[in-house]
Amino acid sequence: MKYFSKAFLIILFVLFTSSLYSAYLTDVPITVTQPDGSRLELFATGDEFYNWIHDENGYTIIRDSNTGECVYAEEVAGELVPTAFKPNQDNPATKGLTPFANISPDNMLKIRKGFCTAENFPEKAVAKTKNELQIANTGTINNVVVFVRFSDDSEYSKGLQTYADMHNSDGVSMKAYFDEVSYK
Repeated sequence: MKYFSKAFLIILFVLFTSSLYSAYLTDVPITVTQPDGSRLELFATGDEFYNWIHDENGYTIIRDSNTGECVYAEEVAGELVPTAFKPNQDNPATKGLTPFANISPDNMLKIRKGFCTAENFPEKAVAKTKNELQIANTGTINNVVVFVRFSDDSEYSKGLQTYADMHNSDGVSMKAYFDEVSYK
């Protein structure tokens, strides 16, 4: 029973933590510069897929695309739209704005799914047939070799051709290895 409990807890831990890819952060202090040079001390909340800027009271702030200024935002039909109210000048609570206004959960999900594509994560791309994911395996491959010698090491005694052969010869070399393991 004791062994079963430990195994169960380990499996439960792995299952719950395997889906935690994003680093959700809250109230990260940032400084935003307005077009007139003034600075706003604001906070960022979110993860790598979607994040937003807000003041210390949770009122969302966006940059107005027409003026370039950071202004308070309000949610309209699942989207954030700029208002005429400016941070450090207007009190959003008295202007009828709602704290923590944000885009709809459906729009957040669309943004997240937009990041999780084969373009952003090619290692997760699954080919239905072998021909769908054909990559050219011919041509010239340039090897970058960095020689590092510490102060107590002796000088390199072998010529450059020795190292070129290690990478490019038809016998035992990196080229021969890649030819062997590549699909042709």
